[in-house]
Amino acid sequence: MRPIQRKRVPGLNAWEARWYHGTKWVRVSSANGKSRRARRFSLMVLGGWVMERAQHNLRFTELARARAYAQAHGLRQKAVCHIVRRGTELLVFDHVPDGGAGVQVVAGGLEAGETPEQAALREAGEETGQDGFQVVGFLGSAVWLNTEHAKRELRHFVHLTAPDDLPDTWQHCADGHLFSFRWEPLHSARVDWEMDAFLPELG
Repeated sequence: MRPIQRKRVPGLNAWEARWYHGTKWVRVSSANGKSRRARRFSLMVLGGWVMERAQHNLRFTELARARAYAQAHGLRQKAVCHIVRRGTELLVFDHVPDGGAGVQVVAGGLEAGETPEQAALREAGEETGQDGFQVVGFLGSAVWLNTEHAKRELRHFVHLTAPDDLPDTWQHCADGHLFSFRWEPLHSARVDWEMDAFLPELG
């Protein structure tokens, strides 16, 4: 595992950090015009420090090991749903009205006593307002740095299938948020917030 690095930045208030949670370039520019950039890094400013870490710096293919790691380090666990229709389409959604939260897939925290597969099936129904989903299997787990809360969390990626007759597009309100769902080609789907970590496993 590559450790989280912290770098002191002189004159921090003169710096502007911009980041994108994907595979874009990250640029950090100072007031004097000098800049640097790094690929596949997440950045955030915390108490005068710039913290950076490589994407997906720790992955697991065995669920038992992943959950043991989360328990040992006190990490929140989430299920991330890769919901596939007809073997070729991935379910994604935007927040309505402005889509400012990026393109996402269904995800949510594990409740007490739940397995990732159980949580994924529950979240799929709650967030989409649809039913008929079926769990195919566990794809893998990845540690992610939640920059909003400055905490790491462990994400379990689960493959599910959807009924062929689900609508091509629809909207659903869950937890006070309005989501706009659509299907994207599986081979070219782009998802933000590092929610695409195990998409290649779907072929």
